[in-house]
Amino acid sequence: MSETIAPSPPLKRFGWTLAPDANWPTVPFYRKRWLVVLAVIVFVPLALLIMFTGGVYFEKRGGVYAMPLVHKILITVLVVVGIAVNLSR
Repeated sequence: MSETIAPSPPLKRFGWTLAPDANWPTVPFYRKRWLVVLAVIVFVPLALLIMFTGGVYFEKRGGVYAMPLVHKILITVLVVVGIAVNLSR
C-alpha cells in the first residue's frame, strides 16, 4: 500500500498560492524558483524577463505554488532602487 501526501494548504502568509493546474515535472526549469533566485544574483534582466512573462513556481509537500504579482513588483522595485543607489555614487 502506498501512501499519498496531501498538498499543504496555501502559503497565505507569504502570498504564494497553490497552482492546481501545474504539475511539478512539467514545469520548465526556467520557471522554477531556484533559477530566478540565481538569475537575480547573476543577471538581473533575465530574472525580470522570466518573472514578468509567466509564472514562477516551487514545490512543497506535493503541492506546486505560484509567485504572486506583488512579489514580482517588490523584487523589481528593489532592483531598480539598488541600481539607482549604485549609479548615484
